[in-house]
Amino acid sequence: MLAGRFGGTTERPYMEAFVWIPSLRVMGAVSFLLDTGADSTVLMQLDAIRLNIDYASLTETRINTGIGGNSTDWIVPATLLFSEPRVKIYGYDITLTIVQPKPELETCPSFWAATSSTNGGWFTTCRPTR
Repeated sequence: MLAGRFGGTTERPYMEAFVWIPSLRVMGAVSFLLDTGADSTVLMQLDAIRLNIDYASLTETRINTGIGGNSTDWIVPATLLFSEPRVKIYGYDITLTIVQPKPELETCPSFWAATSSTNGGWFTTCRPTR
């Protein structure tokens, strides 16, 4: 079973994943907020900057609609790896959305579409330990 965590002062559910984007030659660990209402998994600008994403090399775009309106963002094929310590590694090939940098989004966490078809319909359960 994969175990997540509840984040610091926010008490929101997070999962740690290793992200691999072969087309950009980028890989690294990302802490994803689980979003059960999301249609796609999104890499926000703090993580994109930390992973040294070269925005100039991104070419394919998609219009996304959310609570804040429409946003034209980039999409890339990626693999997310989740680890069940000492048991198994789970890999999911997805289309990863990389958000365009915007000042109003600079503190937003990356999020994983925890119930969407982008992860094979895998459902996540968060069980508080307190």
